[in-house]
Amino acid sequence: MMRAGGTNMSEEFQYDVFISYSSRDRAWVRGELLKRIEQAGLKAFIDFRDFTRGAPSINEMERGVVECRKTLLILTPDYIASGWGEIENIMLQTLDPANRRLRLIPLLKAECQKPLRIAALTHIDFTAGADLDLAWRQLLTALGAAPELPPPKEPAHPSWRLAHPYPMPPNFTGRVSERGTLTRWLNEDAAHPLLVLRALGGFGKSALTWHWLTHDVDAQRWPHVVWWSFYEGDASFDHFVVEALTYLYGEQAKVQPLSAREALVALLEGLHRTGTLLVLDGFERVLRAFSGLEAAYQGDDVKHTENDRDCVSPLAEHFLYNIALQPQLRSKVLLTTRLCPRILEAKGGGHLAGCREVPLLQMQPEDAVAFFHAQGIRGTHTELELACEPYGYHPLSLRLLAGLVIGDFQQPGDIAAAKRLDVSGDLVQRQHHVLEQAYDSLTPAGRNLLNCIACFRWPTSYDTLKATDSSPETLDRDLRDLIGRGLLHHELQKRRFDLHPIVRHYAYDRFAAPNRAAAHTRLRDYFAAVPKLEKVTSLEDLAPVIELYHHTVRAGQFDEARTLFRDRLHKPLYFQLGAYPLIIDLLRALFPDGEDPSPSSGQAALPRLKDESAQAWTLNALAISYSLSGQSRRAVRLYEQHNAIQKKRERRGDKRNLAIGLGNLAYVAQLPIGALRSAEANLRRSIELS
Repeated sequence: MMRAGGTNMSEEFQYDVFISYSSRDRAWVRGELLKRIEQAGLKAFIDFRDFTRGAPSINEMERGVVECRKTLLILTPDYIASGWGEIENIMLQTLDPANRRLRLIPLLKAECQKPLRIAALTHIDFTAGADLDLAWRQLLTALGAAPELPPPKEPAHPSWRLAHPYPMPPNFTGRVSERGTLTRWLNEDAAHPLLVLRALGGFGKSALTWHWLTHDVDAQRWPHVVWWSFYEGDASFDHFVVEALTYLYGEQAKVQPLSAREALVALLEGLHRTGTLLVLDGFERVLRAFSGLEAAYQGDDVKHTENDRDCVSPLAEHFLYNIALQPQLRSKVLLTTRLCPRILEAKGGGHLAGCREVPLLQMQPEDAVAFFHAQGIRGTHTELELACEPYGYHPLSLRLLAGLVIGDFQQPGDIAAAKRLDVSGDLVQRQHHVLEQAYDSLTPAGRNLLNCIACFRWPTSYDTLKATDSSPETLDRDLRDLIGRGLLHHELQKRRFDLHPIVRHYAYDRFAAPNRAAAHTRLRDYFAAVPKLEKVTSLEDLAPVIELYHHTVRAGQFDEARTLFRDRLHKPLYFQLGAYPLIIDLLRALFPDGEDPSPSSGQAALPRLKDESAQAWTLNALAISYSLSGQSRRAVRLYEQHNAIQKKRERRGDKRNLAIGLGNLAYVAQLPIGALRSAEANLRRSIELS
């Protein structure tokens, strides 16, 4: 069983590291070395500060060796010549002669003639000319702390519209072949203006594409680039069209207001110019399979139907269809997705003429080894490759495995720690096991924090976590631990934190139901306190209200959620923004048992609401949104269920709502699908009631 690393993880030791050094090297040791060690959250034992005044020095040396998990030898010619230093390292070697527990760590600060008993141990190279960044990573991982890795430096592209910059995890490595495939498609493949990069979760689609875009794409040849991530809260397809159109046409796009379809037509026309690249990351969120409020918690273990690969927005299907039928289009469009949209498939098999699909597979062994070295993990090339192979070189699994090795209590930063993991079962079981071990190795506070972050559907800010975390006093330490283990992404510029969908799915499922409801209740209370905007101009303005609605539903308070939707979301979403797909997602959450018809009655299910009038209102609002989204057949049974409720109210004298419901059923649902006889009967009945 892996154990978490870091400070004070065992009562056996009072300190993390005893620093054994020559007083002639004290400037560097007491300055930079001690500072970096303690900034990493480690507790150091050092003579000038921690030796008990008046006690014999040799007794204090022995205390340091015994009470510290590790002893760090600062090897220089002066240290080798020092008798005191020799006593300290001999004491430790007496406890562990072969250094099997890796309690003795040699740090070579200057070239010197090492005794054979020390020369036999692998040292960390801090000599002049060494790679100091790598040396610090190796040192901190060896001491049991995850090093603070700087975010990757991205080239500046001021003319591009990078709407949702991807928070790259540190040490992205390799993928040379895949990047070459994308570059050849972009610059040489005129026959396929549309490329679908498809893979299951955890294969690094977003990271690969972002790295390729920011490092490999020639900005002079491709001066107009839009990066759009559908993993963001306000990143609907309609919003993408508006943003892309404004970017390509500037102020001209704002002169005359356009309908959604007119805006899409204008965007398609704009793509006939050369040098335009659109990258749509996470396109599965536009498909029915991953479009709802539950998408953030959804894994890849669900079996999907053909309809699940349809786009929620008819405009999205129109966009893809038009791009894929223009083989000589001068612009290029790249999708990253878990599922390929069905609209791109040709009858009889294959894809439409202008569309090409590329599956993204596992990392290359060489890339995996380079990644582990960059993370500061020690081991030979063969040892690292053998440790990675059981996980199929799956990028997310390897990042989690690296986090486990770095945080291992017995052998931190040594690839030998990976041998204690269970590698039985098939590939999927092993990948699941490394995630399970990463989760189980967390402290209770760290596990609760991860579970809480999993409750959010989108990236969340530090301030929000500070206000809602159940253990705010350990928040900073727990966040650093989660980041070091590869479980959490940190966007430094926006001060936001996010989880990989696979990690979110796993952590949320492991959250006990009572604790989960309590967490959603805390989050509901937090978002309820956000001041109400006087004027709504975009979906982004409604984001706090949507989060409030989501957490209210997840807390099991369906009636309160319906009231919140009616009072604060319905009018701006329906009348002002025309966000019918979003309305569908929100209202479907009130049907926790599903809205599909009962096999026995054939009637649509009812929302989980106490009041019949609230049920009827919800059924009607959902049915209208289905109709206006081009899904009239799905609306029919909802209208019929609404009208069944209103017939009961008719007997009590309320005819108006039944008349409206019958009219909606006929006009909005039955006429568009050709059910003319039923539409006529319902219209006649509506007229009679009126």
